[in-house]
Amino acid sequence: MITSFDVLIVCHEKDYPKLPVVISSIKSNVESFNKIHIITNTDLTIDDSTVVVHHEKNVLDINLKKLKYRPTWIYQQLLKLLQNVTQEWYLVIDADTVVTNKLMPIVNGKGRFYFNQNEQNYEPYFDFAKKLKIKKVVENTFISEIMLFNQNYVKELFSTCGLNSNQQIVEFMYENIKEKSHLSEYELYGNFIQANFPNEYDAEEIYSWGLGKGSWDTNFWNQQRMEIMIEAFGKDYDLMSFHTFY
Repeated sequence: MITSFDVLIVCHEKDYPKLPVVISSIKSNVESFNKIHIITNTDLTIDDSTVVVHHEKNVLDINLKKLKYRPTWIYQQLLKLLQNVTQEWYLVIDADTVVTNKLMPIVNGKGRFYFNQNEQNYEPYFDFAKKLKIKKVVENTFISEIMLFNQNYVKELFSTCGLNSNQQIVEFMYENIKEKSHLSEYELYGNFIQANFPNEYDAEEIYSWGLGKGSWDTNFWNQQRMEIMIEAFGKDYDLMSFHTFY
């Protein structure tokens, strides 16, 4: 039975202008979390007693040059999977995603997987998962900008292939990630749980929205512009994502 969980955000500095809105939305709309942990790549300071900031190198230090495909993107996924700064149960929310309606990640002691209206069957994700003996077992995609993880289940996911330490896992990533076979932390974990611990989670459909306009301008999604969009459209969605690519 789940009694408590933390929220985890892995955040690049390009998304810092969004953090006040993201944090406020979590505090208003995510039920019963303990702390918000932010893992980032600078010495970020946030004056909020509910927020704890960690530098990424102190959480998991890897050699980005040895990752053969989109190294910084893979790195942030590994931070989500291999971190040890949160409680055992932790809710990952993408750093550019605002929670616009009430969400209850735990109901009657069980976790929830959130499925959105998107469909995705991206073969490189599942080709890589097969190397860890994990198959796609549901039609839905688990990619929905939000997922409740359990640290012990993550360890078991990797240990079934003899990967029993972060260093062993990272070395596996160095050797096996490539353009046509690479990691999706949400698909990997979600399908592992559904195959091995299907009674630990219930499923809930949510409605999400994402916009990439201005995505190459780090100043485009400021607090004022985000709040205008949330006021106009937030009631129709559970999550709104304001993308900035780097």
